[in-house]
Amino acid sequence: MAQFCGYGGGHERKLSYHRDMTTQYPAIGSKWKERDVRVARTVQIIRYDVAKRRVRIACLETERLTWAKLERFNGKSGGYAPY
Repeated sequence: MAQFCGYGGGHERKLSYHRDMTTQYPAIGSKWKERDVRVARTVQIIRYDVAKRRVRIACLETERLTWAKLERFNGKSGGYAPY
């Protein structure tokens, strides 16, 4: 799939997506619970940073935006579980 950049005078760039991106990354808008029992936190997925393998999250309790490593969305201790 090719897409024109909005800048640079009509240069064309190729967009490539990892074929398993939907299974590796949590869905945008989905809500996740922190598995650490010391913290009561629910987050919502805002966007991805595919180059750095991280996810932009918004804490619903504090309304803060932060980044989380992709590996934390695994449902295990020390990570996030689907809400």
